Amino acid sequence: MAVFADAAEATETFFKDDHFAGDNNMMIDYLDEETCICSVVLDDRHRNATGHVMGGVIFTLADIAFAASANNL
Repeated sequence: MAVFADAAEATETFFKDDHFAGDNNMMIDYLDEETCICSVVLDDRHRNATGHVMGGVIFTLADIAFAASANNL
């Protein structure tokens, strides 16, 4: 557990071995003691057969935000 200097350091640390999030264009945009904002650049791989964003994309962003916040001690 660590305190990250900024969102860029948190992104690099978290996605170093998290190929799913990194390969799917997910990133940590903002991180402080109380807030974590994550984003993803959407493309066709993030959409289901009806063209909507897959639920797993949204849950993965939430998982990343929670993990970054929980580990930013």
